[in-house]
Amino acid sequence: MITMRTAFTGEIDDPDKAAADILGQLGLERPLLRHSVGLIHCYEDFVSSGAARAVCAALPFEVFGCVALGSAVRGAAGMLLLTITVLSSDEVVFASGVSDPLDSGRDNALSDLYARLLAELPGKPSMCLLFAPFHLPYTGDVLVRKLHRLAGDVPFFGMRSIDEMSDHSCAFTLHNGEEQRDAVVLVALSGAAEPVFMLKNVYGARTFAPEATITAAEGQFLMGVNGIPALEYFSSLGMVKNGELQGKEGLCFVVDIPGGGNVARIYEQTTPRGEIRCSGYMPTGAGFRLSIIDPEQILSSAREIAAEAAGLARGKNLLIISCAVRNWVLGIHELAEMDIMAECLGQDIPYHFAYSGGEICPVRQAPGGWLNQFHNVTLVMCIL
Repeated sequence: MITMRTAFTGEIDDPDKAAADILGQLGLERPLLRHSVGLIHCYEDFVSSGAARAVCAALPFEVFGCVALGSAVRGAAGMLLLTITVLSSDEVVFASGVSDPLDSGRDNALSDLYARLLAELPGKPSMCLLFAPFHLPYTGDVLVRKLHRLAGDVPFFGMRSIDEMSDHSCAFTLHNGEEQRDAVVLVALSGAAEPVFMLKNVYGARTFAPEATITAAEGQFLMGVNGIPALEYFSSLGMVKNGELQGKEGLCFVVDIPGGGNVARIYEQTTPRGEIRCSGYMPTGAGFRLSIIDPEQILSSAREIAAEAAGLARGKNLLIISCAVRNWVLGIHELAEMDIMAECLGQDIPYHFAYSGGEICPVRQAPGGWLNQFHNVTLVMCIL
């Protein structure tokens, strides 16, 4: 069994007041179980003000997480919050750590971290919680594939950090309230965690334009479609203005993946060379469709998965991650998705919600194993 306690504060400028807010809600006068770990999400100003550091210094366990666009727990939801979740268990052991910088040129930064965590655990991990900085030396899906090769069918659940800066310069991970700009943080769980994973996406609901084929690409850069330059192809659809593909924060590519199914890749920008930079790997030879995300789809999908989760999570706990694009598309109704979670989950199910720059959640793979996957425009959940 895993128990969850949550707390929140909106106090950015006074670190002592922020720490007092959190301690007052966590009720640490009631003993925790044998093993505990903390998870943190916050707006970036909590880090620069020292509030995140003060909160974590007041807690008797390690705290890991990342900057998030917005977050929510029972009783609070907002874009300018610091939220803390404490996972505690007698049966489940937590091992946690921070990788060496991923851009240091050392290929074994991830494998070293994973090996250190394995050495602390009594057995194979039941799952891992993963938090990654927005700026990586490779795409989010490459990160997940690297970890999948290390861990086999161990499921990973987590997110890539996101902030509201145009260059995402403050979208870093956190360890005890201190920024880790180029590092991944992992929390491995060993024991009878028995996680249940759920996800809901909306990117296939409103596709338009004929299915096309990626004929030239490098990593996350789309360069050719149907045998012609990518920008020329999109110009033929009337989607290019002043040399730039239109539709940021609402346009995505629904890309076919081997073995069936698809995954979304958000359009990020058009480079001066006419390449289309996307949020993840664009495989040459794959088919894709174009999709526009609208607010009604986001809210209806949130309500559907929250209602389903409410029936499954009674007596358990819920970690929830949603794509920042879903929040941006909601416009002035930026709290609407978080409000749906509060309405559907009520006061009986402890939960922690955060907006991400990419969602990490496994999908089932025959014969019964897990395939770890990097998602976009998706709402993912882990019941513990």
